[in-house]
Amino acid sequence: MIIKSYELETFKIQNIDYFLFYGPNTGLIEEIINKVFKPIFTKNIINYDEGELLDNIHSFKEMIFNKSFFDDKKFIIINRASNKILNIIQELIDSKITDLKMIIKTGKLEKKSKLRDYFEKHKSTVITAFYDDNYR
Repeated sequence: MIIKSYELETFKIQNIDYFLFYGPNTGLIEEIINKVFKPIFTKNIINYDEGELLDNIHSFKEMIFNKSFFDDKKFIIINRASNKILNIIQELIDSKITDLKMIIKTGKLEKKSKLRDYFEKHKSTVITAFYDDNYR
């Protein structure tokens, strides 16, 4: 599902667990995460870099699939993502994990990008473009 960046503040984020934020305006991406997501998820915020995730894929999956009685929802932010993590994301979405919310941040994505295409077509995901500010 495609959502405009200005619609995220009023969008019901509780209904969606996977977000893809892309584009050159990293400042606006961080502002949205800090305003909309972090007040809801004050604990269990975990940041990953795509390279770090791919190097430790086993421990990443173990952390996600293991449930704890003491932990609330996990909020994961993956930075500098690319098409390389698409299979992992598909596996997580297909698993229908209930205590996970994930934001995937990436730079510019071409229209042909498999990651972009997947998030645009999948009904339980949101994709948002963050372009540079202009006078319009």
